[in-house]
Amino acid sequence: MSGSIEDAEAQQTSPVGEFSRLVTQLVGQEVAPVATALAAFTEGEEVLALVGFDIPVDDRPEHASGVRIGTPAIATALSLRFERMKAQIELHPQANLLFAAFDVSQSSPWVETMRGVAEFLRSENGQPRRAVLAISQESLTSARHQEFRKVLSEQLVTHIVFAKNPGGLSSAPQVLIRCEPIANSVQPRVQVASLSRDVRSGRRLADELANTSSGKRPERGAFRLSPLPAPESPWDLAHLDGERADLMDQAAEARGVRRLDDVVEVVMARPQQARDTAGLAGGEPLLTAGLIRDRLPRLSELALKTVGERATRIAAGDVVGRTLAPQHWAVADQELHGVAVGTGVILLRNKGLVSPGLLAAYLKSSTAQRLNIPVGSAMQQLRRQDLVAVPVPDLAAIEQTAGSESLREIDQAIDELDGLISGLKQRRDQAFRSFDQALVGQELQEAADEARLVKSQLQRQQEVARAFQDVYPYPVARALRQFRQQQEPLAQHAAVIRLIESILVTLGSTAAAWAHAAEATAVDVHQLGELANKWKSGGPSLGHWLGAIDGVGRLARSRGVDAYGLADATRRLKGGRGLLSDLAELVTWRNSTAHGGAPRSGIEARNSVEAILNTMNSALEGAALLAETQWLLVERADWQRKGNSFAVQARSLTGDHPDFEWTEFVSSVPRASGVVYLRHEQTESCVAMSPFVSVDVCEACSVEEIYYVDRITDIRGGLRSFTTGHKREAGALRDEILDCFPVPELKTSNT
Repeated sequence: MSGSIEDAEAQQTSPVGEFSRLVTQLVGQEVAPVATALAAFTEGEEVLALVGFDIPVDDRPEHASGVRIGTPAIATALSLRFERMKAQIELHPQANLLFAAFDVSQSSPWVETMRGVAEFLRSENGQPRRAVLAISQESLTSARHQEFRKVLSEQLVTHIVFAKNPGGLSSAPQVLIRCEPIANSVQPRVQVASLSRDVRSGRRLADELANTSSGKRPERGAFRLSPLPAPESPWDLAHLDGERADLMDQAAEARGVRRLDDVVEVVMARPQQARDTAGLAGGEPLLTAGLIRDRLPRLSELALKTVGERATRIAAGDVVGRTLAPQHWAVADQELHGVAVGTGVILLRNKGLVSPGLLAAYLKSSTAQRLNIPVGSAMQQLRRQDLVAVPVPDLAAIEQTAGSESLREIDQAIDELDGLISGLKQRRDQAFRSFDQALVGQELQEAADEARLVKSQLQRQQEVARAFQDVYPYPVARALRQFRQQQEPLAQHAAVIRLIESILVTLGSTAAAWAHAAEATAVDVHQLGELANKWKSGGPSLGHWLGAIDGVGRLARSRGVDAYGLADATRRLKGGRGLLSDLAELVTWRNSTAHGGAPRSGIEARNSVEAILNTMNSALEGAALLAETQWLLVERADWQRKGNSFAVQARSLTGDHPDFEWTEFVSSVPRASGVVYLRHEQTESCVAMSPFVSVDVCEACSVEEIYYVDRITDIRGGLRSFTTGHKREAGALRDEILDCFPVPELKTSNT
């Protein structure tokens, strides 16, 4: 026991112990382990401690015999001027460690203090020197201290550690900085970490520093590498972010990336004062920064204020944001054109280079939020100089490939989900309108029933294949269901082949129906002429259907139309990938198995299916255009004199269940009963799928089947069932099929 007491006493009187006691006194118990580890003070060294606080005489370090801690300069913050520090450096030429603790404020000579640190690091005594600073975080984050950061950045900064709470003699949150003499003008990345209020956090960080110095690196440490920002920018945790720096590097290397001010005009709202706004009776609507969210308020929701003639005003199509955190961005519509905005509002005025919707979506993304960081300690705000420098990807190219249509679909889905959530919250709230316990219980039970229904539907849709079965046309949905139900490998292999055929023929029939309605000929799309010729001879292969899909997609793009999604779906993406590539790979796989390559065992079948499964899933996702339309079998269309339209009753050939659900829609033109129509849900436009798709009773099964055109001969016309493969005669459709996609006769003139 006595031995341990003696050891403790020796520790207190040793140079290392005395230094540790001084550091603890200056920075506090929580931060002291990290500060001591950064200093890495060892016995035999001499340390120069410069303290910018008043320390009571009784608490000053004792200088026992043999202690080589040097003579600390105990003084007030006002005394740490350059000349005084230089004198201390000259008095201790053997010191190779400087530990400086001081508060940085407007009244203190903080730049002179930092120059004194730089002088110490520059002085040569035959040994490498280092300095550890324990200062207030304001020195790194405040715009007032740019000069301090400039002098600091001229040194080799190796570590920065933020402490979230004051400690020791400091009355403000502290930051520890270790720096060394810089060998050249290149500043390498700095190690950055943050201390929590937990005392153990400092000890863990100190252990990590000790292990790093001994060559042991933890797999997942608290420190992260980050480049030093420019002195004009704040050096807070958000800006000292290695991932942010990596994003900036990626943006610098990517093609087509521009600064924000290259693609839009950044307009910061001018401040308006009451004395500038007299003379407008009743005032006018004013959009203030506090009202800006991901959606802008309606004009009727804005308060009426008096504004000056020079007020900043919105233009339709502006992307509207605010300087205050958190960031919100939204596109102003025509209704808000000309509306005045208050202080703190940002308007991004389009130069015609980007889509406002895509730009707003990008600025709201986590990537842009990490690049566009608000600054300030009391109130964080976006700065114009940071905002204009935010890198923006090539949104024009994105518009051509994915486009605003994709963004609109995402937003619509989010709106629908938000509506479901709002409805459930409202039901929960309304349950407590009464103090009758029985009534409240009943209301809660009904709300819970509705919630369970919504939850089950969402869970069902989360499974991608299940979602396809619910929204794709019956031929694809049914084939997908049959594939998923198969357990035996050979049966599963056969089901994959039927699914591939269903996808190709369904997309091909959709393409043919649109082209037929658009009066396209074999001259416009030669693949349609080849498809029609195969109908009249041996029947089309899957390659002919794929060619028709590709050709119609090209025709739609050349005419600048969507063609029910075929124009975008058939674009070739980067690297040649896309729906057409997936379908071509599926056709190759199917043909290889059909022509002598069929599996002969369950193991071969399983391996074959696994090899093509990823491509199959990719093709199903790429065929999402099928979910935007409905195949409708019209049963009757009644004239409505009042609406000057037709009320159409039809059955929806959608989903994997053969009992098709009834639906109604209004049409401005008559629709023929017994005919399948392709109807786009958003635009409400229709085209007849006849003669390419029809519904009739199967002669073999005596049930309704959906048929596609297979082969028409001179003797009889042939249709084939999507689901069973059973054939039937085309009957009245035969002549219509033979007339499809003719090659126009060349006109000749007699000379």
